[in-house]
Amino acid sequence: MLVSYGHDGPWDLGDAADENRSAMDVRGAQTEVRAIRCRNRDATVKTCAAGRPESQPSYGFP
Repeated sequence: MLVSYGHDGPWDLGDAADENRSAMDVRGAQTEVRAIRCRNRDATVKTCAAGRPESQPSYGFP
């Protein structure tokens, strides 16, 4: 049995519609994670190029 957030009840992976929807949800989540990683890499490169420490938060905590 497979249960996840945003889906009413358990998934029926024997049903083609549920199987396709679950595959699309997984691909969407993977795409989102890749985009977040890319933004983090870009921010790290930008921070290092500006000469600021990588691990120091920008919101004021020492």
